[in-house]
Amino acid sequence: MKSFAKSVGDKISSRRLIKKVVESFDQKSRQDV
Repeated sequence: MKSFAKSVGDKISSRRLIKKVVESFDQKSRQDV
């Protein structure tokens, strides 16, 4: 059960990380235009 919760937490944290990367990339592309 602990490992399951950890895997879920890793997925959530990775999703947040991806979201941050996408947002920063989006801001950069907007600045270029």
